[in-house]
Amino acid sequence: MRFPLKFQVGLYAAIVSAIALAIMPTIIRPFIYHQQLSELDSELKLNAEDIFEDLIARSAKGIDARRPLTRDFIPQYLKLRFIRIWNSDGSEIYRSSNWKDFEPRNLPPGLKTVVILGRNCRVATLEKDNFWISIGTKLGTIEGMQTDLNFAFTVALPIVSVLVLAGAIWVARRALRPIADMTAAAERISVKHPKERLPVPDTSDEIERLSRVLNASFDRLEMAYSASERFSSAASHQLKTPLTILRAGLSELRGCDYLQPAERETVESLLQQTRRLTTMCEDLLLLAQADAGHLDIRPEALDIVPALRSAVDDMEVLGINQNIKIQHDFPPTLVVTADPRRIAIVLQNLGENAVKYNRRDGSIRISIREEKERAIISIASTGPCIVPEDAERIFERFNRGATGENLKGHGLGLSIARELARAHGGDLRLARSDENWTEFELVLPLVPPLT
Repeated sequence: MRFPLKFQVGLYAAIVSAIALAIMPTIIRPFIYHQQLSELDSELKLNAEDIFEDLIARSAKGIDARRPLTRDFIPQYLKLRFIRIWNSDGSEIYRSSNWKDFEPRNLPPGLKTVVILGRNCRVATLEKDNFWISIGTKLGTIEGMQTDLNFAFTVALPIVSVLVLAGAIWVARRALRPIADMTAAAERISVKHPKERLPVPDTSDEIERLSRVLNASFDRLEMAYSASERFSSAASHQLKTPLTILRAGLSELRGCDYLQPAERETVESLLQQTRRLTTMCEDLLLLAQADAGHLDIRPEALDIVPALRSAVDDMEVLGINQNIKIQHDFPPTLVVTADPRRIAIVLQNLGENAVKYNRRDGSIRISIREEKERAIISIASTGPCIVPEDAERIFERFNRGATGENLKGHGLGLSIARELARAHGGDLRLARSDENWTEFELVLPLVPPLT
């Protein structure tokens, strides 16, 4: 499933933001943790210095250094700390009541994180003037901060991702608006509107440059197309007159009594080739008019059933030598909007192909049905299978396919038939092709009901 470009931009931005938010805790959390730990270490050192000063002052008064200390000796703001004090000879002179079953003398001097009473604590073990102090505190505040950060990032991740997605879609929509305008303008450029061009935004960026480059390309294409159209139309038109004269001359020559049988046969062959050239010129002129958007279509309310019966009669004549059976199922009447002269050409081309590409003792099946204000005419034949990759190429000009290399024709019939069908607001399509049937569907608009 493919999404619009603006949604893809928003989605990619949201994904990048989510990845950034997911990575950010691995950077921010350790930084904050170590910053807070460093501040706590400095505070513990200052606390220890305060106690050292009191111990030194106590010794200066002549009090025995081994004499135990009471809780009153500890400053009020340190009474919640884990504190143990001992002399250099190892005799303990103070232990806070909250410090149990832990020997601070096992700790190396310096700062260390240890477990006391099942909680992570930070302890500073320092020595000064033959006194040792271990002072510590719980890491609850710092660990709580880490938990809060985890929660904050977890909550922020989906919220920020959604906001980034919405914001990026909005930004992408504004950024891509010139491209949307260019797309709409490009869709209007066609054979009927060759002079349409893309809007050029005054933005002095890549989009403005792209618009100018594409418009220059459209200018060149229009010139080349116009030149090709003029050549095709002029060549087809100019060839008609000499070919008509040539056909008339050959027809007159064929009637001369002095021609030998071999000479008469040669004249007949030349006359046949001249007819083919005339037909090809007429077809090319018709396609040139279609390309230029000047195809003369005069639609009217037309009962298509008589035209189909006439096409069936022609197919029966063409298929006599191949013993082709024709089945048809027509309603009494069905009125479409069509040009009788042009639709006759379409039915003639489809009928000739149904016979020409059929097998001996084959069948042709013709039916018609109504579907959503459209008439769908189905012409199926027991011809060779058309492989899927050739399904569109058979409508290309001068494309006859492998099955038609040894058959008469110049490969313009289906192309002309589709152009005429589309000029009527309908279509011609290959509906099915397998080992049993090859079926074409001609779609024509029905006469709209009276209101």
